[in-house]
Amino acid sequence: MKKLLKIATVGIGCTALLLSIFSFDKKEYTVVIDAGHGGQDYGAQTADISEKALTTLITQKIQEKMKDESVTVHFTRLDDQMKSLSDRVNYVNQLQPDLLISLHVNHNKNENAHGFEVYYSDDSKTAATSLSQAEQLATTLAARTSLNNRGVKKGPFYILKNANCPAVLLEMGFVSNANDKAYLTSQAGQNAIAQSIIEHLQNQK
Repeated sequence: MKKLLKIATVGIGCTALLLSIFSFDKKEYTVVIDAGHGGQDYGAQTADISEKALTTLITQKIQEKMKDESVTVHFTRLDDQMKSLSDRVNYVNQLQPDLLISLHVNHNKNENAHGFEVYYSDDSKTAATSLSQAEQLATTLAARTSLNNRGVKKGPFYILKNANCPAVLLEMGFVSNANDKAYLTSQAGQNAIAQSIIEHLQNQK
């Protein structure tokens, strides 16, 4: 009987050890998606579409499509509300996520300018990791969407400089360009961008 109890105790101990190892391996990855602009701040706009509307729509698609339970996604906003840059940064820094992605769209007087750009700040504490994240995200978007890849760039944006985590800002295309605008306002384009961002997050685990 004592021998059986000893075997059972050893078995329980091994099981607990294995469970602790598997729990450690399944570390949750946390990200904040920041939909740029909102409320009275329309951002870039044309006669029939605004930046705040596009960032909201694509953010909502990310929320709908993200099914991976090992990735936890928080949002600075999911509807049309005004959030100051300092409020966004405070929210991010309280959560201390593994990554921040801020979504925006571009506008240029030159209507031929087209494609996406990914920005990082070399003034942040996490510049090296942010650069790596920006490069990986650009690669995924280039492979999964029909948007032109304008590359990774340094940007002096407040949210990138003040977030205490790896952070990138994605300009998803130009509403001033007819082709980009058509893509950004289409269900297919929005789905492809959202799915690309989700794929990037899943690749970080």
